[in-house]
Amino acid sequence: MVKKLNLDLLEGKTAKYPSEIKKQEQDLIKEKENIIENGKIQKKLARKTIYGVRIVKKASDTVLWEGNPRNFSRDKDINDLLPLIEKSGGNTQAVDARINSEGKIEVIAGSRRRRCCIESGLELVIDLYENMTDKDAQEIAEIENSGRKQVDAIGECDYLYDKYIKMKELDPTLSVEVYSRMNNMDRTLMHLKFSVAKLPDWIKDSSKNLDWSIRNLKALTSIYRQVIERDINKEDLTFRLPLSTPTLVISAFKKMLDGQTKNNISHIKVTNARDGSVTIKLSKDLSLEKKNKILSLIDNMNEV
Repeated sequence: MVKKLNLDLLEGKTAKYPSEIKKQEQDLIKEKENIIENGKIQKKLARKTIYGVRIVKKASDTVLWEGNPRNFSRDKDINDLLPLIEKSGGNTQAVDARINSEGKIEVIAGSRRRRCCIESGLELVIDLYENMTDKDAQEIAEIENSGRKQVDAIGECDYLYDKYIKMKELDPTLSVEVYSRMNNMDRTLMHLKFSVAKLPDWIKDSSKNLDWSIRNLKALTSIYRQVIERDINKEDLTFRLPLSTPTLVISAFKKMLDGQTKNNISHIKVTNARDGSVTIKLSKDLSLEKKNKILSLIDNMNEV
C-alpha cells in the first residue's frame, strides 16, 4: 500500500533544461505536454489519469521499485548515458516515482537515469505521482520498457524469484507450479531460474557479456554445485573473474574442476589385494584437512 503524497514534506527546486542538444529539446517538448497549471503534472494511462508534482531530490535518497524487471538488471553499463547527464547537469527526462509504504521515494521507471545521477553526484528530476497503485506502476514500467533491449537473463531470474517470494509471503499456499502458469512458463524452467537467482553475486557476475543462454545457465548451476561440494570459493579459482563471455566462463570452470579431479586422484593410490583387502595410500602432498576428511569417510563406512 502506498502512502498519499504529502507535498509539505518535499522540498525541491524547479528543474532547468539546457537546449544544447536536440534530443534534450525534444524530451522537453514531450515533458511539457504533461505539465499542467501550478507546476503539477499528469500522466494518462489506459483507463485513468494520475496526478502529481515535479521535484528535484538527491538521487541516492530514492529507492527502486521491485516490480519492474529492469530494476533487477545486472547490466550496470551507463557509459552511453552518463556523458549526456553530466553535460546537461542532470536528467532532462524526469523519472516516474511514488511514495512507498515506508515513506521513501520509489522510482518506478528510470533506473539508468537514477544511477547516472548517483554516480555523477547530481540531483534527480522526479515526476512524483499521488495514489499510484501497483497496477498503475506496472503499466508505466511496461510503457517505459517497450521497444528497449530485454532485461538480461540473470536479471530476469532475480526478478522472478523475488516476485515469487513476496507473493508467497502473502499467500503461503502458492506453489511453483501455479506461479509458473501465471508467468506462462514451464515449471522445470522456473525451477532453473530460481536456482540461478540463488547463486552468489560473484558467480552471477562472472561474465562481462550478459547474453546467457538457457544451456549456459544450466551448466552454471551444475558447476556451482561442484564448487560447493569441493569447498571452492572465489579466492581459490585458478583464473580471474569476470571473463568476457558466458561460454568462456563455463569452459574455465570445467577446465579447473577437471584438473582438480585428476590432481586429487594422483594424491590417492588404491591397491586391491588377492584376498579382497584394499590398501589406500595418501600422498604426503595432500593437505591435512583433506586427509582427515578421507579418514573420516572411511571410519563412517566401517560403522555401517
